[in-house]
This record gives sequence, C-alpha cells and structure tokens, in this order.
Amino acid sequence: NIFTAIKFMILTALLVANSFIDLKEKVIFDSLTIPWIGVGLVSTLLLKDIPFLNVFLTTVISGFLFWILRVTFSKILKREAMGEGDILLIMLISSFTGFKGAYFSMLLGSIFGLLGHIIFPTKIRDEIPFGPFLSLGAFIGILTL
Repeated sequence: NIFTAIKFMILTALLVANSFIDLKEKVIFDSLTIPWIGVGLVSTLLLKDIPFLNVFLTTVISGFLFWILRVTFSKILKREAMGEGDILLIMLISSFTGFKGAYFSMLLGSIFGLLGHIIFPTKIRDEIPFGPFLSLGAFIGILTL
C-alpha cells in the first residue's frame, strides 16, 4: 500500500532527524515527537494497516514503561538516567509501528547501545544518547513489518 509506505518514510525521516540531533545536542525536541505521535495514531486509524488497539496500547504502555525505567534508574544512579525525549521517541515509534516495531526498537536499541558502549567506552557519568540506538532498532523493525 503506497500510503503505508509513505507513513513509514515519514517515520524514517523523523528517526533520522531525531538521531542526528540527539547525537549532536543530546536532546530530542518535542516538536519532532509529540505532534507526530498524533499523526502516527491517526494514520493507523485511517489506513488500518496495523490494528489500532495494538498501536494505541503499545504507545501508552511503552511510554509508561520508559517513564518507570527513567524514574527507577534515576533514583538508583542519583542522576538523570534517561531523558524525557527518549520516552517520547519510543511513543513515536510505537504510534507508527505498534508492538512489533516497538519491540524491535527496545530490544535492538538496547543491544546496539550496549555494543556501542563496549566498542566506544565512556566514563560512567558520561551521557550516552539513546535515541539513535532506538531509531536503528525501529528502522530494522520497520523492515520486518
């Protein structure tokens, strides 16, 4: 379906933009996530390419899961463990791809992030942008949808 292809091209463009910004500035802008979460949900509702309930619940649950991880690890580490932009990014990915895309993004993003940390060691206090790793996992997930 050409409209589904366009939907995933839009998501891919957003993932690339967010990744480069996160790498350079260590921030994910609300303007590149929040309105687009709505676009992802509405496009899924209109295209019916993925069951809407799957997409809606995955968007809410993945955001909540990342929020819990952020709060928990921030308390353990006594510093910010994950940015709010990462929460919005996983919600963006979920709103376009549903469970399968979010799953790939979380699983592969975590693996790629760990590998990146091993290959390019940083100090424990250094900020590591997670957005590019989530985005890479999401892109691989898109290819499997």
